[in-house]
Amino acid sequence: RWQNGGFGAGTFAWSPDGSLAYIRATAGTDAFSGAGSWELHIRQRGQDRVLTTLPGVPGRGVSADDDDTFLAFSADGQYIALETTFTGPSQVRAAADGSLVKALPQGITMAVWAGTGLFYRDQGGVYRWDPTGTTSLVLPGVKWIRPRASSDGKWIAYSVRDSTGLPHVNVFSVSAGTTFSISSGGRVDAVFLTPTILWDREERLCTASDACFMSPTLPTGMTFIYDLATRLESRSVIAAVGAVWPRMD
Repeated sequence: RWQNGGFGAGTFAWSPDGSLAYIRATAGTDAFSGAGSWELHIRQRGQDRVLTTLPGVPGRGVSADDDDTFLAFSADGQYIALETTFTGPSQVRAAADGSLVKALPQGITMAVWAGTGLFYRDQGGVYRWDPTGTTSLVLPGVKWIRPRASSDGKWIAYSVRDSTGLPHVNVFSVSAGTTFSISSGGRVDAVFLTPTILWDREERLCTASDACFMSPTLPTGMTFIYDLATRLESRSVIAAVGAVWPRMD
């Protein structure tokens, strides 16, 4: 049973072989006081194991651009990455035996697997960690938001805000290490419907009469499709995207 015990409890991820990783709040965990703890579990071959225990976290304010909980297997299913700004530490573990492979740095957020690498950001920009043990800075100074990888691992789409606070969707080539913007308008929540077709949502800057909460922008109600092959954008009839299979992020 997966109880709600604060930020991140109930987060789960499937591996290519059908294994399930999930975060469970232990009995007595309370999101307001921070009492209790989280457990990172893996269920495979009919067995459920606790990989690690994480401290509880009291309720607090949330930044939509900076706070994140990410749990996902690598494309080959050999590794599990847990990145969280609400507790810690963020880490990479071997799926086979649950052993710690990499303790990720404090203060990271917005992680995503793409190709063989795990990408994440901190105040210095976006980094790539590879299972060979190499860590490199790939996008200096970039403060990406909600990165999503294509199912073939070749691309990562993400949002960045300009000086006014308006978000724009950029696409990063994993192999070339280059980026390009797909629209001059406000766009967020980009997700790959296919390896080359992106969906995203339009947002506008808030005005004095708007009831904005955690973001300086609001949805306009319009969504778009972008074709990486033709570099053309068109209106979409899809109002929202909940999940895409195969899921890589």
